[in-house]
Amino acid sequence: MRYPHFASALAVLLALVTVGGISAHNAPPQEGMTLMLAQPAVSADHVAFTYAGDLWIARHDGSGVRQVTTHKGVESSPRFSPDGRTLAFSAQYDGNTDVYVVPVEGGVPRRLTWHPGSDIVQDFTVDGSAVLFTSARAVYTGRHRQLFTVTLDGKFPEQLPVPTAFKATYSPDGSKSVEELPRRNGDTDLDHRHGGLFRRSDPAARGPLQRHRSHVDRRPCLLPL
Repeated sequence: MRYPHFASALAVLLALVTVGGISAHNAPPQEGMTLMLAQPAVSADHVAFTYAGDLWIARHDGSGVRQVTTHKGVESSPRFSPDGRTLAFSAQYDGNTDVYVVPVEGGVPRRLTWHPGSDIVQDFTVDGSAVLFTSARAVYTGRHRQLFTVTLDGKFPEQLPVPTAFKATYSPDGSKSVEELPRRNGDTDLDHRHGGLFRRSDPAARGPLQRHRSHVDRRPCLLPL
């Protein structure tokens, strides 16, 4: 990521909670409190987050809080462009989840993807010309996702040469991507034995086989592009 998103976003959300009248302690909720701020994204000047199914934005000190979207559909996964002037996000408009962009200063969201499957925003490309998103559009079973980019002018999305990914972001120079790769024990040649991970074909593996078919492990990986 180009900014320390997670730590910075948590700090800003705590500031917003304080400004909104929420105690940082385990006090019981009171009328008028602002709760459930989620999915923060940070730019050089702002933090964006979701609240009550809409996108909101504020300055780093928690001031200037304003609503960016008002559609009755649910918006999620906000990401800032490198210059901080545009927000990409996923939205459930017209009965489907697609990729949209909107100016940080506000305006009408513009749709970039049109596939009937769900498209989940992950990041902007380093040059800001396209949005990175995950989708199961090219997966026959629909059981996992892959990475795609779509340009800001809405041209046909291009698939990245990565077999599967759950989440992803670019390295600062754009030469690599950091991805969470789903690993389903029932779908691969890997199983857990006594807390370790072994190939089923490995004759050296010993101990009772521990299978967690309902569990999904995710492995952060740094992959070249």
